Amino acid sequence: MDRAKRRDHHANLSRAKPLVLASLLLLAGCAGWSSPHWEGMILARVNGETITAQDLEEAFNENHKGHGVLLAEYRMVRRFLERVIDQQLLWQEARRIGLDRAPEVERAVENFKQNRAREAFFQEEVRDRVLIPEEAIRASYEKMGVRFQARHILVESRAQAEKAWERIKAGETFSQVARQVSHALTARRGGDLGIVQWGQLDPPALEEKLWALGKGEMSEPFETEEGWNLLWVVERMSVKPPPLEEVRTYIRNVLTRRAIKRRSKELFQELMARWGGEIYTPVLQELSRGSPARELPPTAVVATIAGEKIDVGHLGKVANLEKIRELPPEMAFRLLQRLLERELFSLLLAKEAMAQGYGERPEIVRDSEKLREDLAIDLLLKRVIFADFAGVSAQEVEDYYRTHREKFTEPEAVQVSIIP
Repeated sequence: MDRAKRRDHHANLSRAKPLVLASLLLLAGCAGWSSPHWEGMILARVNGETITAQDLEEAFNENHKGHGVLLAEYRMVRRFLERVIDQQLLWQEARRIGLDRAPEVERAVENFKQNRAREAFFQEEVRDRVLIPEEAIRASYEKMGVRFQARHILVESRAQAEKAWERIKAGETFSQVARQVSHALTARRGGDLGIVQWGQLDPPALEEKLWALGKGEMSEPFETEEGWNLLWVVERMSVKPPPLEEVRTYIRNVLTRRAIKRRSKELFQELMARWGGEIYTPVLQELSRGSPARELPPTAVVATIAGEKIDVGHLGKVANLEKIRELPPEMAFRLLQRLLERELFSLLLAKEAMAQGYGERPEIVRDSEKLREDLAIDLLLKRVIFADFAGVSAQEVEDYYRTHREKFTEPEAVQVSIIP
């Protein structure tokens, strides 16, 4: 942009200095701005747009991360009001030249709105529906009176689990077989889980199977989302648990986490059916077999939702595909499937939330528009006001503007006035 055009932008950012002090002095002396009288007080007009005491308070609280620090004296109020006026001038100029509708701003605002809508929907449909009854807390507390020393084997398939089970039954030690065939992190320790107490094992199916076993007993092969498992109890010990009130919060948190996971799975299935979601299992299996990248291009589709395609390239952004391919094929497939389902669930939550109007809730609209303002002003600073400054940080730009305001204002063009 040439210098003449840049001067035009600077002229549009002009503001005046005639200040009438009565309102500011009253504000500086008040204990807070929460009363209706102060909230509606107009402190300034910026090219016809008003700045009220409530606007000033909200800007101050946001700037101070919600600490609620009060402006204590006139000079502080005036100085901060001038900052709010500067911000309003920049926002007006950004809107005038259309930066508030720039493609990158629109994308960021839409993503923000979808994220907020998704969070609100998940809170109401999942977290708020989880209630932990007292009976469940007490039943879990009773299990805290038992500790285990146990070992674990994790393999790809039922056939492998049965073969390991037969080897142990034939006389080989559990730890020896675990070192040879297990894919769990405990394999190098012979499957040793250490001392296990209630609430430590994930998924909970491991815990359920373990608590059903006595000393020296081994489980039948059983399946979890990670693969096929065997458990062996080295020692089962009765202990005196801490008083219930000392562990109540811990128990409730564990049960809540597990209930949220169960409800999330239910909701995922509901949304997949509602939005016509489909996972292309053959493609996912091919990907899990370590196929070279040339055989599965980034455009290979692994799932669809309401006609929207999720491809290998998308999946590669949320998962380390090369690392996953180093796993045995069946375990790689299970892991890829979990990661894909997690990504699909996030997309489905956003779609459903927006379809139900969560994105139009007042608080989300307000915060989205505030983000639009911030992003548009950032673009204005980078593309227009400080276009000649290359390689400087946003903080350096802000600091320069604050200390060189006179270069961007022309007091003779009075556009801003403080209201008495």
